[in-house]
Amino acid sequence: MSVGLREPSRQPRFVVSCRSGFDQAPSNPWLTPRECMLREFMPEVWEQDEMLTIRQEQWDALEQDAVKRYVERTAEKVEQRMREEQPVLTADYGETLHADITEAVQAAERLGVDEEEQIFDWCLVRIASGLPFYAMDEFADVLSHPFLSPFAKARHIIRPVQ
Repeated sequence: MSVGLREPSRQPRFVVSCRSGFDQAPSNPWLTPRECMLREFMPEVWEQDEMLTIRQEQWDALEQDAVKRYVERTAEKVEQRMREEQPVLTADYGETLHADITEAVQAAERLGVDEEEQIFDWCLVRIASGLPFYAMDEFADVLSHPFLSPFAKARHIIRPVQ
Protein backbone atom coordinates (compact mmCIF):
# COMPACT_ATOMS: atom_id res chain seq x y z
CA MET A 1 0.00 0.00 0.00
CA SER A 2 1.48 3.27 -1.10
CA VAL A 3 1.27 6.05 1.40
CA GLY A 4 1.10 9.36 -0.41
CA LEU A 5 -0.66 12.35 1.09
CA ARG A 6 -0.15 14.73 -1.79
CA GLU A 7 -1.71 18.18 -1.73
CA PRO A 8 -2.27 20.13 -4.95
CA SER A 9 -1.33 23.51 -3.49
CA ARG A 10 0.87 25.06 -0.85
CA GLN A 11 -2.09 26.80 0.79
CA PRO A 12 -2.92 25.89 4.41
CA ARG A 13 -5.41 23.06 4.77
CA PHE A 14 -8.57 23.99 6.62
CA VAL A 15 -10.18 21.02 8.24
CA VAL A 16 -13.73 21.98 9.10
CA SER A 17 -14.32 18.96 11.26
CA CYS A 18 -12.50 15.83 12.21
CA ARG A 19 -15.49 13.82 11.16
CA SER A 20 -17.30 14.49 7.92
CA GLY A 21 -20.97 13.61 7.53
CA PHE A 22 -20.38 10.68 5.18
CA ASP A 23 -17.61 9.20 7.31
CA GLN A 24 -19.78 9.45 10.38
CA ALA A 25 -22.57 7.45 8.76
CA PRO A 26 -23.54 4.35 10.77
CA SER A 27 -22.94 2.11 7.76
CA ASN A 28 -19.27 3.16 7.58
CA PRO A 29 -17.51 2.06 10.79
CA TRP A 30 -13.95 2.57 9.42
CA LEU A 31 -11.93 5.70 10.05
CA THR A 32 -10.61 7.62 7.06
CA PRO A 33 -6.82 8.16 6.78
CA ARG A 34 -7.31 11.79 7.86
CA GLU A 35 -9.27 10.69 10.92
CA CYS A 36 -6.61 8.09 11.79
CA MET A 37 -3.86 10.70 11.63
CA LEU A 38 -5.83 13.18 13.73
CA ARG A 39 -6.72 10.53 16.28
CA GLU A 40 -3.10 9.34 16.58
CA PHE A 41 -1.13 12.59 16.32
CA MET A 42 -3.62 15.12 17.69
CA PRO A 43 -5.88 13.30 20.20
CA GLU A 44 -6.99 16.54 21.89
CA VAL A 45 -8.33 17.85 18.56
CA TRP A 46 -9.98 14.52 17.84
CA GLU A 47 -11.85 14.71 21.14
CA GLN A 48 -12.87 18.36 20.73
CA ASP A 49 -13.83 18.05 17.05
CA GLU A 50 -13.03 21.71 16.44
CA MET A 51 -11.79 23.50 13.35
CA LEU A 52 -8.05 23.47 12.86
CA THR A 53 -5.52 24.59 10.28
CA ILE A 54 -2.79 22.29 9.03
CA ARG A 55 0.09 24.15 7.42
CA GLN A 56 1.89 22.57 4.46
CA GLU A 57 5.04 21.86 6.50
CA GLN A 58 2.91 20.07 9.09
CA TRP A 59 1.22 18.09 6.33
CA ASP A 60 4.65 17.18 4.92
CA ALA A 61 5.85 16.07 8.37
CA LEU A 62 2.76 13.88 8.80
CA GLU A 63 3.32 12.38 5.37
CA GLN A 64 6.99 11.65 6.07
CA ASP A 65 6.13 10.00 9.37
CA ALA A 66 3.35 7.94 7.79
CA VAL A 67 5.70 6.74 5.03
CA LYS A 68 8.42 5.94 7.59
CA ARG A 69 6.01 3.87 9.70
CA TYR A 70 4.65 2.10 6.60
CA VAL A 71 8.16 1.23 5.39
CA GLU A 72 9.22 -0.08 8.79
CA ARG A 73 6.05 -2.19 9.24
CA THR A 74 6.33 -3.58 5.73
CA ALA A 75 10.04 -4.36 6.11
CA GLU A 76 9.36 -6.29 9.32
CA LYS A 77 6.62 -8.33 7.64
CA VAL A 78 8.79 -9.04 4.59
CA GLU A 79 11.76 -10.05 6.74
CA GLN A 80 9.61 -12.40 8.82
CA ARG A 81 8.08 -13.98 5.72
CA MET A 82 11.47 -14.26 4.03
CA ARG A 83 12.99 -15.98 7.07
CA GLU A 84 10.09 -18.48 7.02
CA GLU A 85 10.05 -19.15 3.26
CA GLN A 86 13.76 -18.76 2.45
CA PRO A 87 15.68 -19.94 5.53
CA VAL A 88 18.86 -20.87 3.62
CA LEU A 89 19.06 -17.52 1.83
CA THR A 90 18.43 -15.48 4.96
CA ALA A 91 20.75 -17.55 7.17
CA ASP A 92 23.66 -16.99 4.79
CA TYR A 93 22.92 -13.31 4.24
CA GLY A 94 24.29 -11.85 7.44
CA GLU A 95 23.47 -8.97 9.76
CA THR A 96 22.50 -6.45 7.09
CA LEU A 97 19.34 -8.32 6.07
CA HIS A 98 16.89 -5.96 7.79
CA ALA A 99 18.65 -2.83 6.51
CA ASP A 100 18.70 -4.13 2.93
CA ILE A 101 15.04 -5.15 3.07
CA THR A 102 14.13 -1.72 4.47
CA GLU A 103 16.08 -0.06 1.67
CA ALA A 104 14.31 -2.21 -0.94
CA VAL A 105 10.89 -1.41 0.56
CA GLN A 106 11.69 2.32 0.48
CA ALA A 107 12.70 2.05 -3.17
CA ALA A 108 9.56 0.08 -4.00
CA GLU A 109 7.39 2.70 -2.29
CA ARG A 110 9.12 5.51 -4.21
CA LEU A 111 8.55 3.66 -7.48
CA GLY A 112 4.87 2.98 -6.81
CA VAL A 113 5.04 -0.72 -6.00
CA ASP A 114 2.27 -1.06 -3.47
CA GLU A 115 1.05 -4.66 -3.41
CA GLU A 116 2.37 -6.96 -0.71
CA GLU A 117 3.34 -9.76 -3.10
CA GLN A 118 5.18 -7.39 -5.43
CA ILE A 119 7.10 -5.79 -2.57
CA PHE A 120 8.11 -9.24 -1.31
CA ASP A 121 9.31 -10.20 -4.80
CA TRP A 122 11.36 -7.02 -5.12
CA CYS A 123 12.97 -7.63 -1.73
CA LEU A 124 13.64 -11.26 -2.67
CA VAL A 125 15.39 -10.17 -5.87
CA ARG A 126 17.43 -7.65 -3.86
CA ILE A 127 18.49 -10.22 -1.27
CA ALA A 128 19.04 -13.10 -3.70
CA SER A 129 21.11 -11.03 -6.14
CA GLY A 130 22.92 -8.94 -3.55
CA LEU A 131 22.52 -5.94 -5.86
CA PRO A 132 20.63 -2.74 -5.12
CA PHE A 133 19.12 -2.84 -8.62
CA TYR A 134 16.80 0.10 -7.95
CA ALA A 135 19.83 2.38 -7.57
CA MET A 136 21.77 1.08 -10.59
CA ASP A 137 22.04 3.13 -13.79
CA GLU A 138 21.53 -0.01 -15.91
CA PHE A 139 17.94 -0.29 -14.69
CA ALA A 140 16.99 3.40 -14.50
CA ASP A 141 15.12 3.33 -17.83
CA VAL A 142 13.10 0.28 -16.84
CA LEU A 143 12.27 1.55 -13.36
CA SER A 144 11.19 5.00 -14.54
CA HIS A 145 9.11 3.71 -17.47
CA PRO A 146 5.56 5.05 -16.97
CA PHE A 147 3.74 2.22 -18.79
CA LEU A 148 5.38 -0.84 -17.22
CA SER A 149 3.67 -2.53 -14.29
CA PRO A 150 5.77 -3.57 -11.29
CA PHE A 151 5.64 -7.20 -12.52
CA ALA A 152 6.91 -6.18 -15.97
CA LYS A 153 9.68 -4.08 -14.39
CA ALA A 154 10.70 -7.06 -12.26
CA ARG A 155 10.82 -9.33 -15.32
CA HIS A 156 13.10 -6.87 -17.13
CA ILE A 157 15.35 -6.65 -14.10
CA ILE A 158 15.54 -10.34 -13.21
CA ARG A 159 16.71 -11.47 -16.65
CA PRO A 160 19.95 -9.38 -16.65
CA VAL A 161 20.64 -10.10 -12.97
CA GLN A 162 20.46 -13.88 -13.50
